[in-house]
Amino acid sequence: MTSPDWHPPAASGPLDATVTLPGSKSLTNRYLVLAALASGTSRLRRPLRSRDTELMAQGLRQLGAGVDDATSSANALASPTGSSPPPPCAAVGRSTAVSPAP
Repeated sequence: MTSPDWHPPAASGPLDATVTLPGSKSLTNRYLVLAALASGTSRLRRPLRSRDTELMAQGLRQLGAGVDDATSSANALASPTGSSPPPPCAAVGRSTAVSPAP
């Protein structure tokens, strides 16, 4: 309940603003998988960089996808897997990615 003496701020006219939302670990991992499955190169803008997303990128690389993670850039590039079959198991640490059973 609000105090009767408090009034919420109100704009005196139209607003023109840009809001930059923080990255999401779950969405970044999903976008990396979708990019690896896409037919061409994908650009992820401002992906969240965390241990989990780094492990996902590493796992996708082990499966044959190209993931170019330029840490000096706000972008990451991902390209689909090649025509060669993926290895039977990929080590992805404690990431949420699951490896196929041998």
